[in-house]
Amino acid sequence: MNFRKFTLKHVTLVTLAPALVVWGVITALTYSDIRYAGYSGIAAMAVMFLTSFALRKYHASFMKKAEDKLYKECDPFPMAEELDLYLECANRRVDKTGMKIMRAMMLAFAGEYASSEDILRSVEIGDQRADLIISVQYNLATLYCLMNLRQNAVECYDRAMAEASKLPDYAKERMKFDKMTEAEVECYKGNCERAEKIAEQIDESTRLRTVMRKYTLAKIHYISGAKSKAVEEFEWVAQNGGRLACAAESAEIAKVARERAAASAAE
Repeated sequence: MNFRKFTLKHVTLVTLAPALVVWGVITALTYSDIRYAGYSGIAAMAVMFLTSFALRKYHASFMKKAEDKLYKECDPFPMAEELDLYLECANRRVDKTGMKIMRAMMLAFAGEYASSEDILRSVEIGDQRADLIISVQYNLATLYCLMNLRQNAVECYDRAMAEASKLPDYAKERMKFDKMTEAEVECYKGNCERAEKIAEQIDESTRLRTVMRKYTLAKIHYISGAKSKAVEEFEWVAQNGGRLACAAESAEIAKVARERAAASAAE
């Protein structure tokens, strides 16, 4: 077991051990003078706090690197590995459920669709909170959009929206849905103009979101018949999509489309 895994699994032990050592040492050194008795407890508490703070910072640095890889370089693999480690070490069931969903989507971005679907389908939602039920169905819809399984995407999306409509108003306000999935589902339902307007509202706060926005628009334009515009967008995604599966897929789509256009022109 490596150091990171050990500290994640045994965080209480790791924070208490040095505190108890400090308490014992100070107590041993000052046992003859009761005036110093309180200092050992204060020192132990300070050591425990500092150890806990240092551990959080230590683990957060790895998560930050993984997030930078994902959002700035479009590389989902480090985040998937980081979530896998936390999944192995997490204790709370809700934490594990949320992490499983997040990891499933990282695998989806990486093109490991079967593994992503297996994880989402394996989540036990029968006795979970309503928001987790909605999250599973919504992320399945996102996965099926990435897999281009249109009917599956529509069914899961509609199921998620139906469950969300049952929530009280205060809970609805906390639920956040990504416009990328909404746009694709609308397109699959035949509402391409509406889908394009929704996709154009997707924020481009990170390189990942910019790439996924362009990819969503490319699919909408391709389905709606604006193939020349779609091919240009697919080529852009291929050049800027890093290690995302949609980058390789976009390159293949653009290549086939260009070859077909060239063949038609030659006839």
